[in-house]
Amino acid sequence: MSDGHIRPEGSPRDEVLTSDSPLFVDHPYELEREIVALSESKRTKSNWVRTKVYDGVTRELVAEMILNSATLKGSYAKYQEEAKALGKREPLDADRPR
Repeated sequence: MSDGHIRPEGSPRDEVLTSDSPLFVDHPYELEREIVALSESKRTKSNWVRTKVYDGVTRELVAEMILNSATLKGSYAKYQEEAKALGKREPLDADRPR
């Protein structure tokens, strides 16, 4: 992709896809979430979560979105300590000298 971000193949940018009408504040909805992709580099960890919104009355699918969330490892003070405790190894980074 031209913006330099890596996304799961075929995934849209972060957006909400709705059916015939908008979502309403005072209407009941049910949410279903699933993690659709995980990725990691030397500096970041990312996940993509698909959320489906169902009408709380009819159970009809009314909206769907995929949202990317990324964490900068350097901004989490205990990242290295906790990663080591879990037995995690650093991933290879394509731009790191070998």
